[in-house]
Amino acid sequence: MIARSMLGWTAGVIEGEGTIRISRSGARAYKREHALGCLQVAVDNTDRQMLEAIQRIWGGHIRRRKVRSGCKPAWDWCLWAKKAAAFLVAIGPFLITDRCKKKAAVGIAFQRQKINGGRANRTAAYRDAQHRYIIEMAALNRRGIHENPVSLHDEPQEPPLHND
Repeated sequence: MIARSMLGWTAGVIEGEGTIRISRSGARAYKREHALGCLQVAVDNTDRQMLEAIQRIWGGHIRRRKVRSGCKPAWDWCLWAKKAAAFLVAIGPFLITDRCKKKAAVGIAFQRQKINGGRANRTAAYRDAQHRYIIEMAALNRRGIHENPVSLHDEPQEPPLHND
């Protein structure tokens, strides 16, 4: 069992230094009709020791990143697919920001509806569902100010009443 303090620390690292995304299956593969995405959680950092602490608990891979001349060495830690979803479920209660909570929820939902292998993952309905999650995650990851990111899976909500 992982200590609550470590879950909280890891959630903070993800919110501050990490990303949750659905990567597409490569440029060439994505052009094919049945290409799918993959849930990924990653942290890029110049502190390899921090990334190794995360890796000891959660697994995944650390690789050295290419950096420009004169820059500090940097690494990234990555976790994919089912392991990424399990990671997000574990740290979910410790996430603070609404945007990161939403990204975790979209990633978990995306992974839970995946069908691995066979012809079932080549149906139009399945591809459409995958595509909706990919689009929603891309919107959440867009740079800039996000007032109220809209979910493709949320019901419309009434605007809040102001007591002026």
